[in-house]
Amino acid sequence: MEIKKEDICNLSKLPYNIDVNPCYKTVLEIVKNKNIKYNETTLYKHYNKLKTFYDLFEIEKMKSLSIHNIFLPWIHNKPVTQFTDKAFISNNDEGIKKQFNKLKQLTLSINEKGFRPQDYPDRKGGNVTGYFLVDNTQKKFYIVSGNHRTAVLFALFPEQEYHFGFEKYSFMKERDKVHNGVLNFKEHPYEFNINDVNKWPSVTSGFLTENEAKFIFKRYME
Repeated sequence: MEIKKEDICNLSKLPYNIDVNPCYKTVLEIVKNKNIKYNETTLYKHYNKLKTFYDLFEIEKMKSLSIHNIFLPWIHNKPVTQFTDKAFISNNDEGIKKQFNKLKQLTLSINEKGFRPQDYPDRKGGNVTGYFLVDNTQKKFYIVSGNHRTAVLFALFPEQEYHFGFEKYSFMKERDKVHNGVLNFKEHPYEFNINDVNKWPSVTSGFLTENEAKFIFKRYME
């Protein structure tokens, strides 16, 4: 399917649209000043601000849930605590520098050659992958893989649309399957609709109420 800039609703598990995405903003800064230092970027300033899921969603029961845990209400029965996901949340100085260098290299490469998925060989064929979140008249694309490429593409060529792929069961890591309540017949859903909130794993398990799950979902639609 073809995805445009305003369709993007996240940076990893963070509910950021593209205009507030620190990777996107950092690419714009690199384009403006190719000699910018990593510790002068929006990406650098973004790190190490979040400690718990409460900091993201202000739901009381999430005060004790580390931001490094894994949880999405339309996918998980309950939070995954035996694995961690620290992407774009916390990092040391060298780790932030590595993220910055990756963005810079991608910016230079895509600006010169355009976006060619075959240049990024992986188990997903170099494609950016994800799924749709649907809220009545709104439809957003949740990026599962390819956050760096997405930021670079829309920073360099904001008016273009790009062909992204759907997430598949065969692409998933083991941590993605833990407490996952939607993998029927080893198929990953192509979309999640807020009208089905009463069927979401986090609600049927009793971990969240329907209103709590809806509240989190709507943060990605803002």
